[in-house]
Amino acid sequence: MVDSQKWLYSQPEYNSKEKRKYVEELEINDENLEGELDLNDFTSLKILRCNNNELTKLDVSNCKEIIEVYCQKNKLKKLLLPNDSKITRLNINNNLLTDKTIFQKLSNELIYVDICDNMFGDEDSSFFKKRFITYRAVIYIFISRLLTYYQ
Repeated sequence: MVDSQKWLYSQPEYNSKEKRKYVEELEINDENLEGELDLNDFTSLKILRCNNNELTKLDVSNCKEIIEVYCQKNKLKKLLLPNDSKITRLNINNNLLTDKTIFQKLSNELIYVDICDNMFGDEDSSFFKKRFITYRAVIYIFISRLLTYYQ
């Protein structure tokens, strides 16, 4: 396993803050990354794919332009999203997340959410139904491997 922050900064295309601020899409799947990953220097980031690693914390709270986040199959215990986010697609399945407050930062533009196989309790399913059914768009919500369709 490799420290995620050190690995990222060692890559030629991301080795300076100046370069990172222009990146719009970041794909770091299957890189054996572990630990905490702070992407706040990626201020133009729109799409993030960091699947199949062992990340424990992901911070994109300063990525105001981000619209798609795919971080399934990690060990995330903490996910920091931007306030008033523009996220339309969020896939966080197969992690260790327990904090429902991250969903309060999601926009009304949200069209896809996959939250299955985390540490949310059974009692949380009513929270998710109430939270996501208020959106105008068609939303697919995966909870405990069941597909629920809301329109």
